[in-house]
Amino acid sequence: MKKGLLLIFCLALLFLAACTSGTSSNSSKSNSSKNTLYKVRDYKYDEDYYEFVNDIRYGFMNKKGEVVINYQFDYVGEFSEGLAVVYIGDKYGFINESGEYVINPQYDYAEKFTDGLAAVQLNGKYGYINKKGEYVINPQFDNAYPFSEGLAAVSVGDKFGFIDKDGTYTINPQFEYVGQFSEGLAWVELSERIGYIDKTGKYVINPQFDSPYYMDYGNLDFRDGIALVMVKDTFGFIDHKGQYVINPQFEWANPFTDGLASVSVGGKYGFINKEGSFVINPQFDWAGSFSDGLAVVADWDIEAYGYINKKGDYVLNPSEKQYVWADNFQNGLAYAIFDDENEGYIDKDGNVVYNYLTEMTYIGRYGY
Repeated sequence: MKKGLLLIFCLALLFLAACTSGTSSNSSKSNSSKNTLYKVRDYKYDEDYYEFVNDIRYGFMNKKGEVVINYQFDYVGEFSEGLAVVYIGDKYGFINESGEYVINPQYDYAEKFTDGLAAVQLNGKYGYINKKGEYVINPQFDNAYPFSEGLAAVSVGDKFGFIDKDGTYTINPQFEYVGQFSEGLAWVELSERIGYIDKTGKYVINPQFDSPYYMDYGNLDFRDGIALVMVKDTFGFIDHKGQYVINPQFEWANPFTDGLASVSVGGKYGFINKEGSFVINPQFDWAGSFSDGLAVVADWDIEAYGYINKKGDYVLNPSEKQYVWADNFQNGLAYAIFDDENEGYIDKDGNVVYNYLTEMTYIGRYGY
């Protein structure tokens, strides 16, 4: 391998950093823009010293792999409600799908727009702005998460509560950690126990589940009437009343998406339906969630990732494509690292739509 695993991991980490919007541990469904745009980047890499020698610049491409917003930003978030967070210099702002500034860079930090508002930070305090850049809720919080179902989680000191779009507390700060409202309920953590509250702050499901601190807390949100919970290091699923629909029995589990959830038994991953029956038997060394009708799976023996359909059949076989890292498909494209020389976006047939490394300039020790 010419540049080795060091480059692979650096590229993967950089891509993940660019895809992550904010410090919130919450996970929410993104509001896709009308014309889907994807993050792209450009940089120089020193082959002799194994280091990046200039600031990476980000832009956006369309589904055809055409760069439509040139590389010019230090960071970009995903488009949500027609706008994307961008970072340049040391400030955050927002652009539209034409790459034009709608809100000039002026904030110390910014979240994406949800429910018409975005959380922004200035001088250490968070508030919320509208799409004109006007403060709807003045900066006053120590942390603030995106709105969901009309409410947003905010913190004062080390306690979280919820506010409405007027900035009024509907649930006073009292929880150690919280999720977003989904299907009328939000998970909350108190004394390392997870429970679920309604929009009045009343417990609908009392705190009784363990806190999977090593998991994306967004995985605990309700989806399609079911939520993932952990009890004594095993995972199961509950309904809105807190009753088990699938008893805790799995070593690991992901939330339901497209009617299926990946779970681990005996060190192997498969997929179950909402009755808890295996639709795809445990056979993979690792498996993600279904998105766009496909799911990422891994074969550790050959250190490769691939994709399966809902029948469990390979659509892109690891033994053939040998992606060394792969992400979910979104609107027909997925990010993948092909080998230590190439990484970018692929379509569902495995065709490379965009190759990052064709855009990367390699230089030697003497600058050429």
